[in-house]
Amino acid sequence: MAYNTKNRQQLLEIIKSQKDRYIAIDEIHAALEKQNIKMSLSTIYRYIDYLQEENLVSQYIDVNDKKSYFRYIGDNPDCKQHLHLKCTQCGITIHLPPDTLNQDNIQDFKIEYNSSIINGICKNCQ
Repeated sequence: MAYNTKNRQQLLEIIKSQKDRYIAIDEIHAALEKQNIKMSLSTIYRYIDYLQEENLVSQYIDVNDKKSYFRYIGDNPDCKQHLHLKCTQCGITIHLPPDTLNQDNIQDFKIEYNSSIINGICKNCQ
């Protein structure tokens, strides 16, 4: 377990403040700088790794723009057990009910929910 330093807490609070929105490292870095918090990118990456190991943060890799995005899941440990919808305009993430995809229909195939996101445009952005 990582030390619970002030920097680590500040980084976690920025990710938490995004609610159900994924946030990129550059956005985290900019938010920290806006609050006059100096933290190197390598430190941010290191803390993100710790937060993922502790199941507080999930990662989504967008293959189109080749970036990693992170979202707070500490209040919802089952978040890695269902699919998500992600708005490509505003970044909001919507949790789909666990029974949305019936596993009986896809035998001999194990879904990796923590990396399964369906992209689209939410109602507010349409």
